[in-house]
Formats: sequence, structure tokens, C-alpha cells
Amino acid sequence: MEFTNRRTRARRGINCAADCRPGDVGRIGLGVSPAKPNLIYAEMEAANQAGGVYASEDRGGTWERRDTFTSSSPQYYSTIFVDPKNAERIYVMDTNIMTSDDGGRTERTLGTRSKHVDNHVVWIDPDETDHIMVGCDGGLYESFDRGENWIFKENLPLGQFYDVTADNSNSPFYYVYGGTQDNSSVGGPSRTRNVAGIINADWFNTQGGDGFTSAVDPEDPNTIYAELQDGALIRFDRKTGERLDIVPSEPPGEAPLRWDWDSPIIVSSHTHTRIYFAANKVFRSDDRGDSWKAVSGDITRHLDRDALPVMGKIWGPEAVAKNASTSYFGNSTTLAESPKKDSILYVGTDDGLDSA
Repeated sequence: MEFTNRRTRARRGINCAADCRPGDVGRIGLGVSPAKPNLIYAEMEAANQAGGVYASEDRGGTWERRDTFTSSSPQYYSTIFVDPKNAERIYVMDTNIMTSDDGGRTERTLGTRSKHVDNHVVWIDPDETDHIMVGCDGGLYESFDRGENWIFKENLPLGQFYDVTADNSNSPFYYVYGGTQDNSSVGGPSRTRNVAGIINADWFNTQGGDGFTSAVDPEDPNTIYAELQDGALIRFDRKTGERLDIVPSEPPGEAPLRWDWDSPIIVSSHTHTRIYFAANKVFRSDDRGDSWKAVSGDITRHLDRDALPVMGKIWGPEAVAKNASTSYFGNSTTLAESPKKDSILYVGTDDGLDSA
């Protein structure tokens, strides 16, 4: 890119060293104006605080930095959509949609009332551009007034499950449990007597956040274990709806535990009240999580992530997206128990050390 930003720099006080020579560039999202095809927008991730919204009025020959806004997670969003009638109106995808009516020079958050976050795509009605539809982590939403009010399309089965499991109940049907991307851990019946089939109201939340592994007591189907990211484990009672936080913690004076984004949990096949849960250590509870004891030391390699080469070099703290949207490093990712011999466990870690 050739950066010609003197006008913008003078108006907004943008530093030329950062604005004109961005150095390393990360992800770039592009949007082309249907109403003015020579006009291209770019939402760019860059080092030296040079990221932001850029515009080119000559098909990419030269670029002007319009705003310093960059996506909160460029690897997840970073897409720009341009109004088909108004070349100055853009939508920048992010946790909350950013919109501008002056070509990206000033931006504001699009309305979020009664709407899920984490937005990825917007459809703009070519005839009536206040009519938009947005696809986000919560599903599909429609607005006829540019985000002032939203209609959720609740009849579309768009949940993304990370893990699923089933209980051993049969009165009258067994239940299915799982963790969904950004939409909690849930449970619901495998069948129904309702002539309409299984409906939304048949399902219930067991845990919030990004849902991951769920596990069920094989002899008591009312006891469910569910977690959200970074080891936030609860025990859920299906009869009462009670949620109890049962996360094990490190003893006073010890380093904090390192939990994976999707920490492994299993119920023992030998004793149904025993559960295992793993961070950088493996923990065991014989009373459904009321108390815990560590059954291993630190089972990882103790590697320093900042000293590991990526693309052939060691990157400093100023690198684009350094440690952005990353999990803790040096923890357990998989866990299994021998079905034949009690207390034999197999553990895998994210830094390459396997243990048994």
C-alpha cells in the first residue's frame, strides 16, 4: 500500500511515522462500494498503531487513513460492508458493529438492543437500505430501521456444538447435553410426546459463556457437569436447576493454575461420584466436586511461549496481535481413564507432553 494521509493526519493528529510506515501488517478486510466502484475501504491490522479504517478512491492506487478503529479480534471479524446506494455509509464487523455515514471518518456503534454480539456478515437491502440482516454468533437478526430494533429468527437451528454427550435416563427419554460456541452449555430431551416435536422450550441452560465439555453422572442423570472457557466448572442439578461452582483452586502461595479454553473433564467409569478435571495439573474429586485433590504435579513442559519461533523468528511484544485472543499455554487438553484398571489416567497437553 502507498499511504497518502497528510489531510487526515493534520485533522486528527495522527503520527506520520506510524500512519505512513505501518511496518508489519496483519489481516485486512476489504469492502468495495457498489455505488462508486473506484472506492475501496480497508479495515487493517498493523504494527506501530498504524491499523484502522483506510479508503482508496482510485481502486487501491493510494490510500487515506480515515479512522484509527481496529477490530477487537481481527482474526475473527475484519470485514467491511458498503451500503449499495450510499458510498459513504459502511459497516465494520466486530463484537458490536461499527457504522459510519461519512466514509469511515467518524464511527459509532450500531444499535444492539435485544441482539447478540460477535457479528460477521450483514446483508443490506438494495432497494431499501435501512432494511438489513445480520449474521452473528447468536444467529440471524433482521432490522427495518438500521439497528434501532431487531427481530431474532428463532426458528433456525444454527447452534455450533463443541462437544455432546448423553445421559442414561429412560423416563421416558434420555437427555442430550453439549456445549455451544458462545451460546452456553445446554441440555434437552432426545424425543418428545409433543405433536410439534422438540421445541425451544424443551431445552435448558446448564452453564453460560462458550459452552464446552459436559459430563453426566451415569447413575444419577440429574447430576450434570458443565463448563465455560478457562476452567469455569459447575455442577448442575436438573431437578432443582441449582448451579454450584466446583472449580478446584491452587493452594495459597502456589502459582495460578493454567486452564485450557476447553478444559477436559471426565466421570470415572469405576466410581460414579468420582470426577477428574485437568489444568496444568490433574485433579480428582470423590464427592462430585465438593472437594478436590491434585493427583499429579505440573505435567507440562514449562515452555515460554514468547521464546518459541513463529514463521521462523522470535517476535517481540510489539508484533501484530501478539498474544491476542490466545489461551493460556502449558495445560491439559485431553484426559482419559483406563476402563479396566482404576486410577490409571492418560493426559495430553498443548505443549506436546503426554502422560500416563
